[in-house]
Amino acid sequence: MGLALGNRVRRGATLVLYPGTPRELHLLGVHLKSGCARGPMSGGVPAEACALLARQVPALETWIDNEARNSTRYAVLGDFNRELLSERGPARAPDGAQLNLWPEIDDGDPAGARLTNSAAGERFSNCARGRMQSSYIDYIVLGPALAAARLPGSFQRLTYAPRDAWRLKLSDHCPVAIRLQLS
Repeated sequence: MGLALGNRVRRGATLVLYPGTPRELHLLGVHLKSGCARGPMSGGVPAEACALLARQVPALETWIDNEARNSTRYAVLGDFNRELLSERGPARAPDGAQLNLWPEIDDGDPAGARLTNSAAGERFSNCARGRMQSSYIDYIVLGPALAAARLPGSFQRLTYAPRDAWRLKLSDHCPVAIRLQLS
């Protein structure tokens, strides 16, 4: 689907649940390029990581726009490796260079491409006590139809006991979850 950039970075995976039924649901699992969690992607530090992440954005934007045009119920979920909730400013510089990811994918164009980040307004908690992260980089991003189906107060971040995190060498990423009322 283009996120792999010729196998230079991790791929995305799509999944269609309940195909051909009124309950049909389209999901895109992502694991975007790491190393450019904050700051501008164009000219960001480290330059190579930020440049690769910026090159992944058009494929992500295209998938979202296609889902919006087709009026599907859709979500993008996984490791964005970017602090989307703290991004400020425009998607692009006047010369067209990619600055921020969130305003690029949440641009409302086409209609139906207005997104909801399920972590917005949620208190951040690390996967385990003593970890260095200070904000979310793993998200569930919902298209309008699924945002309307989200049960209020259902956001969760599953954390690890510090002893387990150290002993089992668990990831610095931990699952996020929400509940949806699908009809």
